[in-house]
Amino acid sequence: MYNTFMKFNFYKSLLFLVFLLSCFIFSYVKANTVAGFVKDVRNGETLSYVNVIVKDTNYGAATDKNGYYVISGIPAGSHTLVFSMIGYKVMEKEITVESGQVLKTDAFLEPEPILMKELVVSAERERFT
Repeated sequence: MYNTFMKFNFYKSLLFLVFLLSCFIFSYVKANTVAGFVKDVRNGETLSYVNVIVKDTNYGAATDKNGYYVISGIPAGSHTLVFSMIGYKVMEKEITVESGQVLKTDAFLEPEPILMKELVVSAERERFT
């Protein structure tokens, strides 16, 4: 009987620990999150694989194939989001994140041509004798 009682307490404690960890994980996911879409300013189409970085931190993400990004766990306070993608101008956007907030902020990037030096292609025909 004593052994059965010990097993019951062990499982009850394990179940409580799992519950406690799941509450912690779910509260972390919702806490201080910034999310939104990144779109082309000309036509409003979403842009895939844009880099979205919280300036001067290690937080960041890339947009998915639908142009959507989510950055979780950002410290509360004022921050600068940096949006960058090849062929578009880099955009910086000031945000203020409050504790426990899910902030939705969209960005519209402006296309920028990639400039490069002149490229010369030349060839000679080889003659067979």
